[in-house]
Amino acid sequence: MEDEYVINGVDKFRSASLSELPKEIVELLQMSDESSKKECIEHSNSRSILGRK
Repeated sequence: MEDEYVINGVDKFRSASLSELPKEIVELLQMSDESSKKECIEHSNSRSILGRK
């Protein structure tokens, strides 16, 4: 039930306008938009880190 609560919360954020989102999330989104690709970390997953298929 806890996972479902989290998933529903994330889904609400997806459909919300910026004015409806919590201030902290809006700030993080703005910081992300202002970051250059050089400052970003490439996405990876545990399988690629461990070299497994």
